[in-house]
Amino acid sequence: MVIVLYKQSVYNSYVKHGDDIFLWNSYSGAIAKIGNEEMKFLQDPNVASQSAVILLPIMIKNGFIVSSGTDEYADYVAMIERNYSDPIRKSLYYVIAPTLACNYKCVYCFENNRDIYDSMSQKTSEDVEKYILFNLSKTYGIKHLHINWFGGEPLLCPDTIQKLSTALITACQKQDIIYNASIVTNGRYLSQENAEMLSMHKVSKVQISFDGTENIYCERKRASSEDYHITLENIVTAADIIKNIVIRINIVQNNFDDAYRLAEILLNHYKLDGKISLYLAYTNEGSQEERVKNHLNFIQGEQKFIKLFGTKYNHNSYHYKSVNPKLSTCGLVRDDQFCIGPRGELYKCEHHFGIKNYIVGDIY
Repeated sequence: MVIVLYKQSVYNSYVKHGDDIFLWNSYSGAIAKIGNEEMKFLQDPNVASQSAVILLPIMIKNGFIVSSGTDEYADYVAMIERNYSDPIRKSLYYVIAPTLACNYKCVYCFENNRDIYDSMSQKTSEDVEKYILFNLSKTYGIKHLHINWFGGEPLLCPDTIQKLSTALITACQKQDIIYNASIVTNGRYLSQENAEMLSMHKVSKVQISFDGTENIYCERKRASSEDYHITLENIVTAADIIKNIVIRINIVQNNFDDAYRLAEILLNHYKLDGKISLYLAYTNEGSQEERVKNHLNFIQGEQKFIKLFGTKYNHNSYHYKSVNPKLSTCGLVRDDQFCIGPRGELYKCEHHFGIKNYIVGDIY
């Protein structure tokens, strides 16, 4: 008879909230509220008891308990390596910048002072199509293709998005591949016409970066009052066309009060509560010492913001961070997924767009 012994997962974390204790496993993503019985079992899962009979299979299923001989770190590393280069995979993901030009020059933007600001030509667009379709054909078992439109400001080139999307969607339909897309935009050109075009071409998520109410918005984006109000109206219109619209509110110098005022404008004044979601984002500015200090302040301010937000608005109106495990630090670490620039140049991160030293190849 073989006796299997068990131990707690090294990825277990205990979080106390008021009088409650929660257990989170960062490998499985499981979360559980635990009491005295569960705590006693977790401290020694090998002690036979009535509660152990009930708890053991549940704890194993959720990853809180593993067999004593398990090397969890080695298992995780093996999973990461498979995710990097497994030739038998089911999805491909590309970030495409139809242009690196932009109508704004945000003071914090990582794309300031780049080497390339081109827009994609029709010839390059056709070549990008051929490149992606070739990769779909040579990779066995592909079931899903996702495109994330990026920039610059991608909606400066709606024709490129429309033509390339049409070609990729048509090809995917012929090969029984599921196609969907997302876009990161500043929203200034998210007109009703462009929103309908995006929806028609399977763009299911739109992320719009905002910086606060009018004065802060105009200062940080170097934009006009007209730009601010047109963008707000665009969000209202697009919310009736595209289901998943996410507003990223950039926090600078702890402007949480202004972020809350913007939330009130969007969700209350424009009646978008439950129709869009928003979240706060930290902008990495200043010296290393300032960044560390500011990030700590951001985390504390975000917690207060969410607590206040939850007392007034629909739960779905805040884009809560996922606690699910990630197979890797970023999907683009895979050896077959790239960011495609307007010249057909390839990068391994969208933050590298436009920097010649970070080009790792091209679609040719």
